[in-house]
Amino acid sequence: ISILSDEKLECLRKLEKHTEKITGLTVFQYDFKLVSSSLDKQIIQWDLVTGECLSVITAPSSVKGLAGFNNGTNFLALVEDGSLCSVSFLSGTVSKPIEVFDNRNII
Repeated sequence: ISILSDEKLECLRKLEKHTEKITGLTVFQYDFKLVSSSLDKQIIQWDLVTGECLSVITAPSSVKGLAGFNNGTNFLALVEDGSLCSVSFLSGTVSKPIEVFDNRNII
């Protein structure tokens, strides 16, 4: 992941830890953090100012997508088998797959 300047698009720093394709990025401007996900099963929280890796959580399988909440510590990860897992950087955990219930066809 390359962090570029907003004016000249010069590389300010590189965030290097993932070993496979990156599948998701979420930026939290208020505390200058970035969270990335990858096919390498890692979900990483970065400090955008220093480029430091703050925390790494390993998902049960390759992460295909990532959605963050406003608090910057809780996420939903879409994993390889199509299930969703809850991710918490506060506790450093990934939940078992979440069951999604579709009630559109219920009378």
